[in-house]
Amino acid sequence: MSYFPHINSYGWSISPWSDRTGFSDCTKLTSVDVVNFNISTSTDDAFSKAAFRGCSNLVTVKNFKNIAVPQFMFAGCEKLQNIDLSNVTKIGDNAFEDCISLDLR
Repeated sequence: MSYFPHINSYGWSISPWSDRTGFSDCTKLTSVDVVNFNISTSTDDAFSKAAFRGCSNLVTVKNFKNIAVPQFMFAGCEKLQNIDLSNVTKIGDNAFEDCISLDLR
């Protein structure tokens, strides 16, 4: 995403990248709609690992319907507040590391 420094919101219908880091370190990203984002049920799947790691201004993740959160996927998303984890049955190591604004009540 370094080619699109002004994007702060993104939505897609298929996974738009081929490496495991996806939007890693996109500090301007504040909202993402992952309506058809397919993540492996394995929490250590290299394709999805760290997809949003370091997106320090990410606040909202919409339509997260996957049953697994791969390791480091949202690590460093300090402002992440809104994500529905009701379908999640598996969370990888450090998936929400440093997500200090996340309230899971």
